[in-house]
Amino acid sequence: MYNSKLYAEKELEYQSELAKRYRKELKRLPEGKLSVNTVKGKPYYFHLSNGERKYLGSGENEVVKDLQKRYYLEESLKRIDSNQKLLQKIGQEYISINLEEMMTQSPKAYREMPIDYFNLSKQNSSSWGSSKYERSQKYSEHLVHQTLKGDFVRSKSEAIISNIFFTKKIEYRYEEVIKINGKIIVPDFRILVKSENRIKLLEHFGMIGNAEYMEDVMWKVKFYLENGFKPWEDIIFTFEDIYGNINTQLIDKIIEEFCR
Repeated sequence: MYNSKLYAEKELEYQSELAKRYRKELKRLPEGKLSVNTVKGKPYYFHLSNGERKYLGSGENEVVKDLQKRYYLEESLKRIDSNQKLLQKIGQEYISINLEEMMTQSPKAYREMPIDYFNLSKQNSSSWGSSKYERSQKYSEHLVHQTLKGDFVRSKSEAIISNIFFTKKIEYRYEEVIKINGKIIVPDFRILVKSENRIKLLEHFGMIGNAEYMEDVMWKVKFYLENGFKPWEDIIFTFEDIYGNINTQLIDKIIEEFCR
């Protein structure tokens, strides 16, 4: 089951590390602030420090860039500080809904129930990947590689990925037609991640030596990022090399880490 406390702890760890890097970077940047005057549409900057005002010229001045960077690092640190307090509070006050933990804290009369009897997500998810869904029919003649699950995919690499899912008993849907912010899109795989009780996407990219194909790849990656999908958290990207080879051991490790 997805654990919000665990997520909060990981996010707190990430933001704490980020704060360290930002503070280290601030030490090498000049002290002070910027002011700007605009003359005929062109900005002219001044450095304000220790009660003095020094003219810096245009935005091409490196000191201008450094002071702008300082501003955003300092603002980021303020937000990180606020986030850390909130995340710490979540970690301290979050109440788990993990059934095993609940059973140890419950009256004796309720402790002997089989866990599988209550695990609704497990019961519902067992056939999710095999249930009917709208699958892309585009270029269906290219669906020539059969998987262990019995369906057909377009490439040997996708068959390998499908078979890894199957052998690990990870429910997936291949080329399901979905809508994201009103736009129809067909991810290679939608995966039911049981440990988090939610769906993730996996896009596998081959033919990276093909310039036209790579344009489609970059568009798709940009689309996901612009629509709030976070790499590894919401979507996983895997690639072949320029010769069309796939590192099955690496992909197996990625699936084990992010899709169980």
